[in-house]
Amino acid sequence: MISPEWILVDEDAENKQDCIKKLITALQASGDVADPEKLYSDIMDREALSSTSVGSGCAIPHAHSTAIGCTRVAALRPKKPIDFQGPDGEEVRLVFLMAGPKKDTGIHLKVLSKIARLLHDPAYRSKFLEAPDAESFYAVLCQTET
Repeated sequence: MISPEWILVDEDAENKQDCIKKLITALQASGDVADPEKLYSDIMDREALSSTSVGSGCAIPHAHSTAIGCTRVAALRPKKPIDFQGPDGEEVRLVFLMAGPKKDTGIHLKVLSKIARLLHDPAYRSKFLEAPDAESFYAVLCQTET
């Protein structure tokens, strides 16, 4: 569902829209994104309902979309914090983007919940923020499986 190739560490991202576009571009390497513009539109439509900032400097933009064949996750740690217009007003330092088809609703909810739990854990947040590269960031995710 996630690969080190889809993790961007210390990436230049000017704003929320730029961040989401970069994550979609990274996900295109999976071969599962049929229409990146449609996926972007679906994610931004979801974002318009309410910010996907979950607090503590983290956001999880997500959407169901016909533009992607199966549920995928990408992550981005920006060089500079990004304003996600979250309810707490805190800028975002960790972004996990998740997208998948409607048929994957059960998986979507499980993964979304797991990512949210990880990001609310100060120890994991610190590990993600301190990871020197995509492989180390991915290794932190893999530690959560044990």
